[in-house]
Amino acid sequence: MTAITSHRPLKDCTPPIARNQIQARASWESAFQTIVYFGTESSALGGDRVEFIPCQDFPQIKALVACAAKLPGWSALINSDIVVGENLTEVEKQLFLYTSSKIDIKKSALNYYSLEPGEECYQYLILGREPIEAVFDANDNLKTIFCSYE
Repeated sequence: MTAITSHRPLKDCTPPIARNQIQARASWESAFQTIVYFGTESSALGGDRVEFIPCQDFPQIKALVACAAKLPGWSALINSDIVVGENLTEVEKQLFLYTSSKIDIKKSALNYYSLEPGEECYQYLILGREPIEAVFDANDNLKTIFCSYE
């Protein structure tokens, strides 16, 4: 998933805002494959997977959306001072599953996993072709995924 954001130059921020932007950037390292900042380049926010797009002081959201539309995969438009949790990558998995077709797998058809009471298994055809099976608990939390490639 790609993070797309705009930022104020750290030198123009109050110390708490600058600190929040730096903490947010650190939390994004494990959550996003790529980070795109609209604004001036900053060594404190930069990195191998970071791109800066020069723009006016306050880019319009439609510019960020237009950028997201051109990128492969999922993108998150996020404020530059939002610290994300480690489970953000689960959001991308859920989005991926919900954009694919879903087939209920009966308990009797599972010879590689024993469903516990309340669990359900579904096969998803990713983009209509590639099958994966996902097991959910009684609260609809994703427990495990099985993939098979031929």
